[in-house]
Amino acid sequence: MQNKYILALAAFSAVNFLWLVALTIRQVLFFRKNRELFKNDQKGDIYDIVNNYLLRVRKVSEDNVRIKNDLANVTELFKKSFQKIGIVRYNPFKDIGGDLSFSMAILDDRENGFVLTNIHNREGDRMYIKPVKKGVSTHNLSAEESTALGKACKITEGRKDQNV
Repeated sequence: MQNKYILALAAFSAVNFLWLVALTIRQVLFFRKNRELFKNDQKGDIYDIVNNYLLRVRKVSEDNVRIKNDLANVTELFKKSFQKIGIVRYNPFKDIGGDLSFSMAILDDRENGFVLTNIHNREGDRMYIKPVKKGVSTHNLSAEESTALGKACKITEGRKDQNV
């Protein structure tokens, strides 16, 4: 009968020994993985390390939201800035001078802006400015001014074709 107890105790000890070996292997693998995972943060216990990572993630998330908001603001501001220019140089007086006169259309993304015209002659230069809203001026435009406005408006069409 004592042999049965000794045999049962030996079997139980063997199972415990195998269980101890399995747990030791698992513990070693766990520490290796954690050492790789937390190699830059070697101070503190795992709770401190994970908490530190969570704080970093929150900060990155907050920065990401701020950057998205800033980008949206810059995009809106960019739409309002002048970004399309069409220019035409010409000689308003056929027999006198060269192509020193010009008409220039300057528009934003919504095709609002102005047409600036400079007419050069012997006595000096004259400048005129005409407002433009949605690609149309409320003032009569000369052929050169219309051409400059058309060139500026075509920039938008080119962007839409390129999906910019």
